[in-house]
Amino acid sequence: MIIADQIRAARGLLGWSQSELSKQTGLSTPAIGNIEIEKHKPTLETQAKIIRAFEEAGVEFIDEGVRRKKDKITVFEGEDAFLKLLDDIYYTVLDHPYKNILVMCADEKKSPAEVIEKVRLIRRNGGKFKFLIEDQETYIMGPLNEYRYLPAKYFINQVTFIYGNKTAFITDTPQLIITVIKDDQLQKSQKNFFEFMWSNLKAPTWSSAEEKYE
Repeated sequence: MIIADQIRAARGLLGWSQSELSKQTGLSTPAIGNIEIEKHKPTLETQAKIIRAFEEAGVEFIDEGVRRKKDKITVFEGEDAFLKLLDDIYYTVLDHPYKNILVMCADEKKSPAEVIEKVRLIRRNGGKFKFLIEDQETYIMGPLNEYRYLPAKYFINQVTFIYGNKTAFITDTPQLIITVIKDDQLQKSQKNFFEFMWSNLKAPTWSSAEEKYE
């Protein structure tokens, strides 16, 4: 969640007035003013519009602050890295025409409760998932038509997410590091590769998971 101080700071970096932010987001100037004085709490959809406008202008939000983007690469590290990635997926997909989230080499048995809840939030707000999972895996939390079986010899313990105009690569040895690359061409090539495999793989027929997303 972004805070009022971050919005004011981001405007300051760009030299934007409240009316300019209004123009870039489609929100009214009074609405932005009320958010900045904390009179009104912005909805997640409103936050997504604000974040997207600033990101496209070259400003990114960090822990209770803002900064100019140095490049197209964002790195999340530490115990909460995966939750930060899901937040980025949520805000990216919420206000992006491409609603699919493609997940390669997923293993839902490893998902803790807070991850499951964030995935549910993304789903409730329009995100549409597709998963490539290891052959014969039956722990499946979503609808079966969202999954395809990847032969075990091609399954690796490195999850990849493809969403919006971004691709995220996850490594967890020796510590969790997530590298997110914002690049249209890379996203397109990864998406095409994923969809090719998806169209040639078999769907699972049953699930042993007791907990489901819906």
